Amino acid sequence: FKVPTHHFVTQSEVFADMLSLPQGPAAAEAEGQSRENPIVLPVTEQDFRRLLRALYPLYVVQEAPKSPSFNKEELVSLLKLSKLWAMKRVRDYAVEKITEILNSIDPVERVTLAREYSVERWLRSGYMALATRYPVVSIDDARLIGWESALLLEHVREEAHAAHRVGRGSLSEYHVQSGVENKFSVEFQGIRRAEAAYRV
Repeated sequence: FKVPTHHFVTQSEVFADMLSLPQGPAAAEAEGQSRENPIVLPVTEQDFRRLLRALYPLYVVQEAPKSPSFNKEELVSLLKLSKLWAMKRVRDYAVEKITEILNSIDPVERVTLAREYSVERWLRSGYMALATRYPVVSIDDARLIGWESALLLEHVREEAHAAHRVGRGSLSEYHVQSGVENKFSVEFQGIRRAEAAYRV
């Protein structure tokens, strides 16, 4: 790829460091300054193309009525690279677009994506959906989200059913939500701290 570097440098400290030019005769031989000495990035060509598609329209045609459209897989690619290279604007874009389609994403995947990319609302949404479906968590799901989380979800469901049985109302979103907030409060706090780091 041969692309302008301005937006990479201004939006990522990682790229700013990588592309800072040495002074003097060494400048011509610096990595990324010639075809003979390209910068080799530890990502797939497909992921990098997706990043370019997202990054350049965000800056070059900001006022255009249509922004590029991405499917879920492409948006996750953008998240992966934005995390790798600390690209806040790309991350914000991907998080916003995935949030728009969140209900179409399997709850287990919501949990795993939330943990990987530090998005508290996805984590909460995934746990809420898992706690209200039947069966709560399969063995395969438990392997993906962790056995402790699977057990806590079962407790949330049991407590919500117990509240219903003793006449404190129906099994409602309120009972499940308060159980999820209680059982997973430590994890929510950790994700919230990690997510806050992206806003700095």
